[in-house]
Amino acid sequence: MLIVMVVTFYTARITLRLLGLDDYGVQNAVGGLVSFMNVIRGTMTSATQRFLSYALGIKDIKLYSRNFGGLLFICAVLSLLVILVAESIGPWIINSYLVIPPTRIYAAQWVYQCAIVTFVCSLMLIPFSAAIVSHEMMKIYAYMSLYEVFAKLIIVTILFYSTFDKLITLSVMHAIVDVSILLIYVGYCKRHIVGCVIRFYYNKSLIKTLLSYTGWNLFGSLSGTLNVAGLSLVINLFFGPVVNGAKAIADRINSTVVSFSNNFYLAVSPQIVKKYAAGEKMMSLQLVYKSSKYSFFLLYLLSLPLLFLMRQCLDVWLGKDYVTDEMVLFSQLILVYSLVNVLEQPISMIIRATGNIKWYQICVGCITLMSVPLAYLFSKLSFPSFYCILSLIITYFFAHIVRLYISMKQVELSISTYFKTVVLPILTVLCLSLIINGVINVFFNLDDNLFLNIIHGLVIVLTTGSVIYWIGITSNERREIKNMIALHIKK
Repeated sequence: MLIVMVVTFYTARITLRLLGLDDYGVQNAVGGLVSFMNVIRGTMTSATQRFLSYALGIKDIKLYSRNFGGLLFICAVLSLLVILVAESIGPWIINSYLVIPPTRIYAAQWVYQCAIVTFVCSLMLIPFSAAIVSHEMMKIYAYMSLYEVFAKLIIVTILFYSTFDKLITLSVMHAIVDVSILLIYVGYCKRHIVGCVIRFYYNKSLIKTLLSYTGWNLFGSLSGTLNVAGLSLVINLFFGPVVNGAKAIADRINSTVVSFSNNFYLAVSPQIVKKYAAGEKMMSLQLVYKSSKYSFFLLYLLSLPLLFLMRQCLDVWLGKDYVTDEMVLFSQLILVYSLVNVLEQPISMIIRATGNIKWYQICVGCITLMSVPLAYLFSKLSFPSFYCILSLIITYFFAHIVRLYISMKQVELSISTYFKTVVLPILTVLCLSLIINGVINVFFNLDDNLFLNIIHGLVIVLTTGSVIYWIGITSNERREIKNMIALHIKK
């Protein structure tokens, strides 16, 4: 993730310079016509991982193979529907509604067609990447992530020397990379994973079960998407595009930091489902408790330096002339929201393991959607713009209380154990680390010195990491960490 993040930021910066602002805008505008369907891909990914991990948990290879074939069939049908819809309305929208220079319409059509290829590849990739994750082959997953990002780095290098239309060249080569990734995954799964038989499996009962689960999962995903779009609309309506731009920067920072905890869950989620499927409910709950605490600490360790040094970081990244007070405050508050919401995924995963997600998605989705009307109310009452982000924090905090209540009823999660093993260590680490780093921040005013700000950030990481190690985790967990490090050193 560290390598991917660095290379991604670098390639984005170079791509902007090579394409120019106009072509870069065309690429984002046209690609956005397809990217809004990413919510479908996200929903299918979590559903696929659940069903494949469950079959592995009960050690039923026939069920695993049927689930894989059924999910492959659904992804193929969805891909055909995407192609039909996209080819029907996309060119018309590009020609009639998007603001594109007439000389770049031809290039925009190429970008659109390549975006469709990329999206279809990502849909068809879902069962294969889920098969690798369900078998916990994280090394292969990491290698493929590195392959993708370095392939795109090579594309930027080729683009630098290319004499052809750079926008078309970039789009075609991205599509080629995505096709190659799909083919590598297909070949690897077919050769190394038992049950990954490349054939469609249609069974009415199975497809109905898969679609029902996916449908309710889609409802939950849409509530999150509507929150993002709704808050942007409210901010634009009451505070204008400048403040909306501040939120866009905050969202970019948030997505980068949160990706680390998301990849942590990617590794632990198959175990939660497998243990539950195998009837080891208590072991599954223990994984929920531990992964909740560890993921919070991981995100907190990454977020705290940004919370203290947000303005300095934004000044370096964007330039002082572009950084506003709203941008700094939005970026800080959106990280607080992420720290509240990071506890959601382990709870959601064990609920998904049961397969009974209807009322969970309805209750949690309806509560989280209240952030938009709450933000509208705050704005209507002339509260400052940052109250829109506060509305997210408030609603997601109460949504998590509802998650815990549903988990207590549905999977017998112990609230007292959750408080003792998750909430209490988190609150202790929060109080101590904020006090220590608050004192450091008062005595070291380093606003204009980049080198000293880097040192300051490292000091925050070291002090916070020390508090987490000695206070946030138990002696048994410390022993496990020491043994793991010693084992890797020997290897």
